Amino acid sequence: KIKAKRTGIVRDINSSLITKMARIAGNPEDKKAGIYLNVHNHSIVSKGDILFILYSENKKKLKYALDALDGNEIISIS
Repeated sequence: KIKAKRTGIVRDINSSLITKMARIAGNPEDKKAGIYLNVHNHSIVSKGDILFILYSENKKKLKYALDALDGNEIISIS
């Protein structure tokens, strides 16, 4: 689960990075791998709200996908 670091409005969702993370996690080969987005553009979020959940049956692939997130902003909040 990836949570909001601050309160604000969702301004942008980086779909190419979402796709990259889902593929690293094993999607589409692994039907139980993927990302569930809890927010949309212009959603109001509070600090600590869950932005998205990354799924994978393979823990190693899940770790690689989370490592790909490191330093990259999938969901921009302002």
